[in-house]
Amino acid sequence: MKYCIALIFVFFCSKAFSTEINNGNELYHACNTEQEDCDRHIQAVYDTLEYRELICPPRSVTSKEVRDILVKKLSENPKTRHKPSIELLMGWLLKLFPCQ
Repeated sequence: MKYCIALIFVFFCSKAFSTEINNGNELYHACNTEQEDCDRHIQAVYDTLEYRELICPPRSVTSKEVRDILVKKLSENPKTRHKPSIELLMGWLLKLFPCQ
C-alpha cells in the first residue's frame, strides 16, 4: 500500500517539475544524449522520495553517483525500459536506499 501511495505521489509531483520523459527508453536515450533532461528527471523522482522520507540515502551520496547507478540499471535492464520511467526509478531507489 505504501508503494502505491508513493507511486501516485511521485507521479503527480514529478510531472510538475520534470521533463517530458515518459518511459525507461526515453530516459535511457536522454541520459545518453541530453544530460540536463536526464539529470532533471532523476533528481525530481529522487527529491520527491527523499522529501517524503520513503528513501534514506546516506548524506555522503552525490547526485552524480545516484545518476550513474540508475543509468547503469537502465543499461542492464533493456527488457523493462518500456515501463514508466518514474516506476523504474522509484523501484530502484526504494531498493537502494531503504529506510530502517
